[in-house]
Amino acid sequence: MKSKQHISEKINATITLHNDHHRIFLDAVSMADAKSLQGFLKLQTELRRKFAQQLIAALKIFDPQASIDVDGSFVGSLKRGWQDIKSSFAMENDFDLINQSMELDAEVIQHYTEILLEHEQDLTETLLKVINEHQTKLKSQQDAAKNLEDLM
Repeated sequence: MKSKQHISEKINATITLHNDHHRIFLDAVSMADAKSLQGFLKLQTELRRKFAQQLIAALKIFDPQASIDVDGSFVGSLKRGWQDIKSSFAMENDFDLINQSMELDAEVIQHYTEILLEHEQDLTETLLKVINEHQTKLKSQQDAAKNLEDLM
């Protein structure tokens, strides 16, 4: 069994990803032109906040001593800064925002996949359930983004 601390660090990194993505989507809402995309991005913002909260609750059950980072990461700050630069030069349009949404979803799906490959047998039922539900929802959101892109 991998150490509880190692697994907690992996889960905490995922929480940080969700917090970073929450902020990225929040910024993207104001950049979107289409109302339908603004609504979609608002939903993404709410989902990321919910996902982080659910993981925090599950992690506290798994490892009550875990140190939980509720702030975003330096990398997340850089991504948001780059997004602001592209926006100020009108380099980012609605299609770019949709593609970014799908990339962010893929990043978290990959993160969850790695956690499951390395630690599935060591996770609590609650953590497994949360991770599987999030993966399913993220894949659904990727499909919704593709559909939205087709409508534009």
